[in-house]
Amino acid sequence: MVYCIKCGANNSENSAFCINCGARLYGVNAEGEFYWRHRHRTGDYYSFHRR
Repeated sequence: MVYCIKCGANNSENSAFCINCGARLYGVNAEGEFYWRHRHRTGDYYSFHRR
């Protein structure tokens, strides 16, 4: 599951935008790698996935 960093809603792993608020769930870092934004109880973190 991917959690929205704006509203905390659960979204599927393949979602690009939050189903609740429409916020973008991914970004691109300086090297051109896509990353998913996650929210946990302890705060936000980012995980990188190569495409």
